[in-house]
Amino acid sequence: MRNGRKVGSAIIAIGVAASMLTMTACGTAGENDNASQSNGKIQLTFTGWVPGIESAVDLWNKNNPNIHVNFKRIASESRKNYSTLIEAGTAGDILQMSAFEMIDYVIDQQIMDISKYVGDKKDLFTDGTWSTVSINGGIYGIPQDSAPTAFMYRKDIFEQYGVRAPKTWDEYLVAARKLHKANPNVYIAAFTPNVIDFFESEFLQEGGSWYTVADDTWKVTLDSPQTRKIAERYQTLLDEGLVKTMEGSTPEFWSAVNNGEIASFNYLPWFTTILKEHAPDLSGKWAIAQSPSDSGNGPWSDDGGGANGLPKTANTRNRRPSSLRG
Repeated sequence: MRNGRKVGSAIIAIGVAASMLTMTACGTAGENDNASQSNGKIQLTFTGWVPGIESAVDLWNKNNPNIHVNFKRIASESRKNYSTLIEAGTAGDILQMSAFEMIDYVIDQQIMDISKYVGDKKDLFTDGTWSTVSINGGIYGIPQDSAPTAFMYRKDIFEQYGVRAPKTWDEYLVAARKLHKANPNVYIAAFTPNVIDFFESEFLQEGGSWYTVADDTWKVTLDSPQTRKIAERYQTLLDEGLVKTMEGSTPEFWSAVNNGEIASFNYLPWFTTILKEHAPDLSGKWAIAQSPSDSGNGPWSDDGGGANGLPKTANTRNRRPSSLRG
């Protein structure tokens, strides 16, 4: 999703939080409320990790002087502590979360159904992104971004060995063989057993699903035609030594990337930011093409995305100074 859409959706989430605080706080002033503590403003805390959200926060604060948002940046891994923070009442007012994690917070009743505040916002998003926050008849967040896959490759390495970016999975296998034959130290990709996103996105491209719901019961099925198809593709790559097997996101992994051993990633768009952070000397050497598919013309895959939700503890009455209450 474009950065402008990311900023816009974050602003919608801030507006929803502000509206809820305003409505729920009216007439509930406590004796110990002190407007000077907030300088006469509603104070909101927005917790997240994606670069660029500060732009949305700055724009909101500029246009809404009586409702100030403080952005709290965390490491992506720190979101694992959200449940504990929510139960402790210290999670703040707006939480950025991965779309695939949202269902857990809904089941545990830790985030709010905001349907009545965002019913008119659906048309601002694609059906796919809106569906990530629509759960069991409720709306539990504002979509922030989506994650369509793209083929990111070392253009200099591909050109050096006369290899074109593959459009089909058959061409991908040909490219892998050609690269590794030309230079045994170069692999078309890494095979990372601890990071399944690569496998998962290709599985979703095939229209697969590992679970269904019937009679309020989860049914999990890993053995499917789609799973076997992707597994066979990876088995061929592994058997021929065309991918480098290693743990992902480790110092060894990033060393292999920086050394030019890993020539491409068929991965999610936010990974470009991670590449820039961990391989800054390779800036300008990457190119992006559409992901391979069986036909060369789709379908393509999407592997989740992000959303902004409101924890159940967000509408704390003392966050709103008495001078602004109804």
